[in-house]
Amino acid sequence: MIDSLSLNAEHAPEWRWTQPNEDGKGFAALIGPIQYRRVGKGKAQARFLANPDKHSNPLGGVHGAFQAAFAELCLGLPLVVENTLPAGGCVTVDLSLQYYANSAPGEPLIADVELVKETGRMAFIRGTLSQGGTLMTGFNAIMRKLSAPVSQTSA
Repeated sequence: MIDSLSLNAEHAPEWRWTQPNEDGKGFAALIGPIQYRRVGKGKAQARFLANPDKHSNPLGGVHGAFQAAFAELCLGLPLVVENTLPAGGCVTVDLSLQYYANSAPGEPLIADVELVKETGRMAFIRGTLSQGGTLMTGFNAIMRKLSAPVSQTSA
């Protein structure tokens, strides 16, 4: 879980927390809440403190699958900070990651996420994950914007 001392929003009031599903279920609830803020038009920054007992790989670094999950959970943040996220949310159509360096649990991972282009149904996103000023991961994604929640669009 997030170390409240390291990511204390009390000392940085511009940071907001993601909200888990009302029932406390779902993948985002498994990962935990993420702090985020708007850093420019169509740009958001998020941070998360990886837990060494839950998010590590066998070598002691932050697992690449966790980095991918963190990146994907941050994809919609540029839409959130611009208030253009549709009622149904978004789903990932494509996500590409490039791993550049190993990251260590116990120090915040920072995601810088940018909305590159937005159409009526699609959002094109790019971003990076860094730690201590070092670039760890780059990513690009395409999101499909939904007009209704997935549970209402399924047959």
